[in-house]
Amino acid sequence: MAYCSTSPAVQEAPRKRRSKNHSSSSTLQTGTAYWERRQQRIARLEKLTYEEILDTKVIVGSPERVIDRLTQFKDMLGLTGFTAELNPGGLLPPAAVHRSLKLLVAEVMPAFK
Repeated sequence: MAYCSTSPAVQEAPRKRRSKNHSSSSTLQTGTAYWERRQQRIARLEKLTYEEILDTKVIVGSPERVIDRLTQFKDMLGLTGFTAELNPGGLLPPAAVHRSLKLLVAEVMPAFK
């Protein structure tokens, strides 16, 4: 996930939404191998703190922070491109996703051309 904002308060929105929706995924059906694997994955993810998620799974922050983290991944892993999932789980409102995308295009992408 990549989420970009110039506002520290807006940068905290994913944390608040994760906390609010943290237990909603526990209502999945079980019984089939697919659902059992999915339930196990959800259980592992729910044990992660938000800070662990920020360190290992997502990039959230100002355009400068996003550039810094992407550069770290690029240098560490030798990446030549990135794919961004802007709203996993549909937790962010469309206007926030649109603002994030505009910042990614206008300020982050030029750093990698």
